[in-house]
Amino acid sequence: MNDTFHLSTALDREALSAFLLNDYAPSPIIAPWNGRAGFMEGDDGPDSSRAGAELMNAIEGSGSLRLASMRQSVGSLRRNTGVAGFDKLRALEKRLNKEKKQLAGEAKSRKEEELGRAKKEVREAKRLLLPNLRATTNEDHLDYIDTCYALSEDDAPSPLLGSGGVDGSRDFGVNFAERLRDVLRLEDGFPKDGADKQLVAALFRVGERMPSSGSIGQFSPGQGGPNATTGFEGFGGLNAWDVVLAMEGTIVFAGAVTRRWGATNGARAVFPFTFQPVGAGAGGLSSADPNRPRGEIWTPLWAKPARYSEIRAVFAEGRLTLGQRSARTGLDAARSVAGLGQTRGIFSFERYSLVQPDAKVPYQATPLGRFSAPDRPRRDLIEDLEFGGWLQSAQRLARGKLAPANAGSTMRQLEDALFQMTESRAAAPTQAALTALGRFAAWMATSPKAREELRPPPTLSSAWARSADDGSPEFRIAAALSGIGAHERRLPSADADLPIALHFAPIEERVGDSRFVWTNESYPPSVVWGTGGLVQNLVSVLERRLIDAAIRGLDDKPLAAATHASLDDVEAFLTPGFDDARCAALLLGLIWTRPLHLPTNSTTVQGTVPFAYSVLKPFFTPDETLRRIRGIAETDRLPIPATLVSRLGAGGSRRDGRATDAAVRVALASARGAGMSSAFDPARSGGRYGVGQGGRVGAGVPSDRLAAALLIPVGPHVLKAVLDRAYPGTLAEENEPMEDIADGT
Repeated sequence: MNDTFHLSTALDREALSAFLLNDYAPSPIIAPWNGRAGFMEGDDGPDSSRAGAELMNAIEGSGSLRLASMRQSVGSLRRNTGVAGFDKLRALEKRLNKEKKQLAGEAKSRKEEELGRAKKEVREAKRLLLPNLRATTNEDHLDYIDTCYALSEDDAPSPLLGSGGVDGSRDFGVNFAERLRDVLRLEDGFPKDGADKQLVAALFRVGERMPSSGSIGQFSPGQGGPNATTGFEGFGGLNAWDVVLAMEGTIVFAGAVTRRWGATNGARAVFPFTFQPVGAGAGGLSSADPNRPRGEIWTPLWAKPARYSEIRAVFAEGRLTLGQRSARTGLDAARSVAGLGQTRGIFSFERYSLVQPDAKVPYQATPLGRFSAPDRPRRDLIEDLEFGGWLQSAQRLARGKLAPANAGSTMRQLEDALFQMTESRAAAPTQAALTALGRFAAWMATSPKAREELRPPPTLSSAWARSADDGSPEFRIAAALSGIGAHERRLPSADADLPIALHFAPIEERVGDSRFVWTNESYPPSVVWGTGGLVQNLVSVLERRLIDAAIRGLDDKPLAAATHASLDDVEAFLTPGFDDARCAALLLGLIWTRPLHLPTNSTTVQGTVPFAYSVLKPFFTPDETLRRIRGIAETDRLPIPATLVSRLGAGGSRRDGRATDAAVRVALASARGAGMSSAFDPARSGGRYGVGQGGRVGAGVPSDRLAAALLIPVGPHVLKAVLDRAYPGTLAEENEPMEDIADGT
């Protein structure tokens, strides 16, 4: 409630404090397999003067009823033959290692062999110890064992408690017992002086000066350490009750471990709400960090009151799923939560990553932010990227030794964007994911080794494009361009397939499938998209498609598309304010999606484009479309003059209109030869379009940009308006339905 733990109870403040001071019975938080826990003392045995042994002796000799569970656990561990055997073997290993250092030559070699056998016996004894403990220790102790380890082939430790209840040299169980001793007298269980003040400070945020300093390790990284004071290091006051209550709380995470024994999704995924770290969605973590986090933990937050039994039930299940599998990573968790919404009463999760800032510094629980569950479940678009395990394979490839740094950073950007997609319905995260995917695929296209390791990205559903649609001209034009060739896939002839993606990477479509595979050629001639600007690349694609059509002997122009831009979009493209770089980046990603049908006004055509565009665009329209719009004979064609594109390209970025005028003259002459007359004659002064003698119809727009605009697919209504302007004459009857004949959705 209001980001504060709220306990609803019949007890008032005094009664609650009295319960914890006088009646609370500590759980047996003991990890006997650790060297500092008090049971691995070797030849010294229980008489050891180390802290762990002294604490266990004090608990074992206590007469307090509230310490009965801990006392029984210590006694059970003293009698456990597995613990005793493991202790003896560890002591033997230490002696042999010490003796080896004092020897040389053949004697040292023999001792090393003996030491090697002892180490194997130690490993085997520890492997057998956990099942032995679970079968012999008292029931209360099981929860802590299951919080530390998951019984599996490799006895995976929980990241929540470090490496099996130990963080570096800190044993959490010993730390817990030490703090108990700070507030309770172990001999009789009565509270010590000052324990009440510390308890009130821990429960109710009442300021109180702590009598001692210390740290609880990764659970409170700001407690102290290097640069914590004016000297080299320092530690703030430590409230012993904070440690006691925090360690008691970790036991909740034990609920799911044994129930899910045999899980194959990775060690971390075996524990409740614990995942493999990815760092996505948190800008503070570097993908180049050599110290990989231990794990990522998502702690659920409830908006409404829940009983402890309900909370235990949630943690007992302790997992989030994606389809038939458990969530493995933080990104998987975000997708699962987005798909569930708030159906389970959990309205958000607080994310933590267990990070080691430096090899010499202990791990720290680092907040990664809060992930809020949506009101309603959302569709998981990221599932498309997982087809055939592509996303996981791409992540491994990007972080492998063969990948350059830019591939790794691009993958990190993709992961961040995917994470944001699970949180927001806005277009920006999906656009960011598409552009990152496009850059990653572009790198793969240039890397033979990457292509050996991983196939091209899977074809994404049109829902990706729909989610990325922000209505901007840059997006709409990129979406229209990405649909070029998709319309032709409906034709019966496989030779007609020329999806625009073929010009971006050495790929080909697999027979009977719309997904791509790499070609045997590293640099086929169809791949023309390069490092130049958008206009240059679009002109290259246009020229290449015309060449490929001629090579394949296609009867029609390979310029049909499944989606169309509007006249407003084309007009925006021809103005200086158009963002070429953004459009190109979007196009790189959209070529891997199925086409999206862009909504357009079907009754009116807005926008004003140069008259030269109206003259030239019909030549770059499939003849089938022209026949339907103009109502001309089935055999009529409007071929593209051989020099048309080259004339426009020769003009480059100049705006004087010379190259465009030359192309317009060629186009008008060719149109007249095909039976399409125009009232405009650039050789005569005046005229319907107000171009005086010496005026240039192409002035103001770079001719290469005009050529690039001719590749942008537009719908029948736009084409009708263009024809009516430049070639008024016979058109289809006005009442004839203008179906979107190139709509591929």
